[in-house]
Amino acid sequence: MRNRIGWRRTRNGVLAVALVALAGVAGCSGSGSKTPHKGQAAELFRWDVDDKAAMRKLPNDVVSALYALNTDATGIAYGSDGRLRVMTAYLLRFDADRTMHATDISGGKSVDWQNYGLVAEPGGTFLTIRGADVLRWRSDGTSQVVAAFAAADRRTGTAVPASAPIGTVHASYTLRLAGVRPDGSLVLVDSDVVWSLKDGRLTRLLQLTASGDKEKSNTLMEGGAVNRSGTIWTASGPLHALTLAGLRTVAPDGTVSRPALPARVEGVSEKLASLQVGWLTDDGADGVYAHVYSPSNEYVLHLRPGSARAVAKNTHSPSVDRCTMPHHPVDAMSMPCTIPREITYHAGHLVAAGGADYVLTLPLA
Repeated sequence: MRNRIGWRRTRNGVLAVALVALAGVAGCSGSGSKTPHKGQAAELFRWDVDDKAAMRKLPNDVVSALYALNTDATGIAYGSDGRLRVMTAYLLRFDADRTMHATDISGGKSVDWQNYGLVAEPGGTFLTIRGADVLRWRSDGTSQVVAAFAAADRRTGTAVPASAPIGTVHASYTLRLAGVRPDGSLVLVDSDVVWSLKDGRLTRLLQLTASGDKEKSNTLMEGGAVNRSGTIWTASGPLHALTLAGLRTVAPDGTVSRPALPARVEGVSEKLASLQVGWLTDDGADGVYAHVYSPSNEYVLHLRPGSARAVAKNTHSPSVDRCTMPHHPVDAMSMPCTIPREITYHAGHLVAAGGADYVLTLPLA
């Protein structure tokens, strides 16, 4: 059974696309449990951009939104309304009735000035980074600048002040929004610097030591995670070689440390330190979930100080372009297809989206 895709335009011009899910997930006929249990993974939503007949029935910008999500995403979060949002050049909202709402938030900008990072606010709005600006997005697709750096032209390794008004500081072009601490301060990751932003003022929490060798110069991953206690998790290392060996935490009191992890864990073929870090998200407690990979495997790991546990595994090469997920729950440690890159934790579930034509859910309890 294939997906049926329909659409309607809402009052604010937001495009709503109905994604009727496949067997086992939406209650259609088929084998397997309709609801995934702990230790399983299942499609939450699915679409097929190769279904040309269905795509021709959709507006061009909806098709663009689906193609963009197939390629990657730049942010993922649950809103205060309990609904999933995924960000590309569009802010996509996935509803319980299997409907996707696509709001164009590109502003006509090029891909170099897309929105990055996605943090939900209590009132139903979302914060992102675009260039040197911190933006607040409303549900109708309008936005406002809530804070702005002087420019996004700082070179990695350039010294930055310990504290200063944001409008006097230059950011790098890889400025990303990582999360929010319990005191309401925003956490920004800026190439080789971790900032805290509150009431228009930046406080430097971490800056990597500069290196004279550009090729070996360390940088931070684009983003990170902030857990319930306010501890920031990120990873540092040479560009394109950001591994768990470079994992770092910044505690609420400013202490920077490298969390101790076991050398190996059950279900993971490689040494943990060798795995590259693709995405981090908080676990609702004192740790994080990490999407990590090697040339031949990819995993989702639950990391806490002193411990690690694998919760999902795909043994097929992450570089495989096409793979059809079964339309019923599967063993999360024997995934037949890629795990979408961006992950977020919500109400006892992990959800993964971006880089695939499906959104996955993984119950953890």
